[in-house]
Amino acid sequence: MSPARVAAAGTLALGLAAALAVVVLTADDAAAHVRTTAVVLAVMAAAVPASTLLARRPPTVGPADGVTLARAVGAAACAALVVIGLVVIAPASAGAGDDGPTGSSAGATDVRTWVLLGIAAPALALDAVDGVVARRTGTASAAGGRLDVDADAVLLIVLSVAAATVVGSWALVIGLAYPAFLAVGLLRPAWRHALRPDPDRRTIAALQAVALAVVLVPAVPRPVASIVAALASGLLLASFARDAVALDHAHRAGDVAPA
Repeated sequence: MSPARVAAAGTLALGLAAALAVVVLTADDAAAHVRTTAVVLAVMAAAVPASTLLARRPPTVGPADGVTLARAVGAAACAALVVIGLVVIAPASAGAGDDGPTGSSAGATDVRTWVLLGIAAPALALDAVDGVVARRTGTASAAGGRLDVDADAVLLIVLSVAAATVVGSWALVIGLAYPAFLAVGLLRPAWRHALRPDPDRRTIAALQAVALAVVLVPAVPRPVASIVAALASGLLLASFARDAVALDHAHRAGDVAPA
């Protein structure tokens, strides 16, 4: 079995284990079908970067990939927690009136949110580690970059779903912008080309995760959370618009980087 297959299988197994741990520790008040759904979606979250790894040619795995896959496992655990929160806590919160959840519902919401942040924080921090590891070990590659982007995308989707319960469904823009960009690329050939390296793009992407984490902190007032999410999503959409224009221009000029 190739190293890539071993790493992908390990990621799925650890993602499953993390999801099961989350369900056992935080979902004692959830029905069996909710727990099952949480585990299934968590494994699907881990499967995205795992499938990216399986498609790699040659099927090698570097030290930085291990760091990235650890983030994928964290994203899987977060996905399980978000599902539990949406199904078990959100309905109770919605019925509590404009002042939000009260009593045991509020307490359960806060506990799950802090657990979510406790899992997400290391995963977000590791985003600054895998690139350093790749450069110091001389294993930086385009394939590693793609794996990194996919792991980022999964975690952003999960956190944006959680943020949507705080500020509104429009926060999903942060998580869905990248998949939407890829989907449009299926119809628009110019958008399929690789983007030129850009530190600003990387910074804006990193800010999305930080913004979502801030939005989810229970102590942050909802108006402040809304402003933070709006600023982050605005920057993200502006960045994607700039990239789209650049790709269209490069495509017409015949000056494109290989995908």
